[in-house]
Amino acid sequence: MRKSLPATVILFLVFVYGVIAQQQSQPIDLLREMLKSSRDFETLTYSLVITERMDGVMTVQISETKINREPFKVYIKQLEPKKGLEVLYLEGENDGNALVNPNGFPWMNFNLDPYGSLMRENTHHTLFNSGFAYFAMIVDHLLSKYSAYASSALIQMSDTSWNGIDCYHIVINNPKFRFYDYQVGKDENIINIAKRLKVGEHMILENSSGVSGYYDVDEGDLIKIPNDYAAKMEVFIDKKRMIPLVTKVYDDKGLYEQYEYLKIEINPSLKPEEFTKNYEEYGF
Repeated sequence: MRKSLPATVILFLVFVYGVIAQQQSQPIDLLREMLKSSRDFETLTYSLVITERMDGVMTVQISETKINREPFKVYIKQLEPKKGLEVLYLEGENDGNALVNPNGFPWMNFNLDPYGSLMRENTHHTLFNSGFAYFAMIVDHLLSKYSAYASSALIQMSDTSWNGIDCYHIVINNPKFRFYDYQVGKDENIINIAKRLKVGEHMILENSSGVSGYYDVDEGDLIKIPNDYAAKMEVFIDKKRMIPLVTKVYDDKGLYEQYEYLKIEINPSLKPEEFTKNYEEYGF
């Protein structure tokens, strides 16, 4: 006759399996909490250290940013490498262009297309990706896409600190990352393809031979597309505010981009004139 397990053993097993399940789900729960916090603001200011790989070389930019979520308004002042360069974009105004003060020759302001080559020079992203919302969208997409595979083997968590702030350090591994051939369809370009597939525009441009710009494709062309945004992602999440302080993105070659947020203020009181070219602290 088969003997039943003692009650104490059963309780112990239930406890152990419960702890294991909690440990496996906790990083995902924290990521989802971060996603919510990343979108839950009306105004936002921060300094940003951008490290991106451009043509095989890691470049660094440092800037200060002010954002109003709705309607979308953004002011960016670059500290390095083009000290004093300013960008102001106001949704629904200026024919969709950004006002740019180069703070140097030819000593005049320009109205530039945020998706144009001059605004995209030496950077992976457009001003529309300012803040946390774009990264949150990418993480949300990956969690949904790979929900059946999400486990402690693919998503790992540890406690750490960054610049003296207690953080959760979460690593998202993606063994399914790869590039594949994609045939460009009618009215498609790299920007709208990347937006639809939720992958990096610059990563497509960088890996597609013979393509010199985001609009330099025609129907029927074959380009290289990553099946996901990254081969691996790291995020350092502020334990108190549950917002990302640092994000690191890796492709098949190594570190692809890193964004470090400093002096973050959520919902600061910003005066309306701070999103005008005539604000006394700006140089437009």
